Amino acid sequence: MNVPTLPNWQFDLDEVSTGAWKVKATHISGPTIEISGADPEALMARVQSEAKNMEAELKEKRPERRGSIER
Repeated sequence: MNVPTLPNWQFDLDEVSTGAWKVKATHISGPTIEISGADPEALMARVQSEAKNMEAELKEKRPERRGSIER
């Protein structure tokens, strides 16, 4: 599933057994976040929060390029 506020992430929510859920978020560059628990809505909110934090960290490590390089 896609989340409009996190376009670089893919989210998968699965019920792994009765009442037990797993959410996995995968960034387009490879990092993943995976959590499990009993409340799917709370899990999605938590993994989205973690993804926003990781997105900020990734941007700090790889700042966006501005302008062009002239040769």
